[in-house]
Amino acid sequence: MMNNILKNIWINEYETKFNGFSGYCKLCGNTGYIDTSPKTPNGHELGTFKSFCICPNGRAFKYRIDKEYDENYINDKLSSITISIKDYSITEIMLIVQKATVFPINIEIGRGTFKIKNEKEATFFSLGICAYMDSKEEEDKKEFMKG
Repeated sequence: MMNNILKNIWINEYETKFNGFSGYCKLCGNTGYIDTSPKTPNGHELGTFKSFCICPNGRAFKYRIDKEYDENYINDKLSSITISIKDYSITEIMLIVQKATVFPINIEIGRGTFKIKNEKEATFFSLGICAYMDSKEEEDKKEFMKG
């Protein structure tokens, strides 16, 4: 799943040990995702929202999303996409929405369904998810620091 060049770069540069165990990623903290939305000092955008890390977790997530998206959602006769929160993480749903070329996208959440009608709404959905994840990460950090 992970090509040898990426694997060697990751092992040599970004793998770290923690409490005697190896396999921890300095780039993403083993989440598999890196925030690529910041800009350079010159104002150039580095990316959009979250991208897959080069660590084994990131490569596995990328492979799964690419494979499932191609198998399930690339179809000229498809008139809509329906995905469930039961089958995908929030980040995976965001990445599927970012790749979408077919609208509407129906996201099944609990008893209700959230509908994304076009690319503009998909962008706002992804931005909202990123903002939520960033705020949740800050809450988790504060909770961790309390002990």
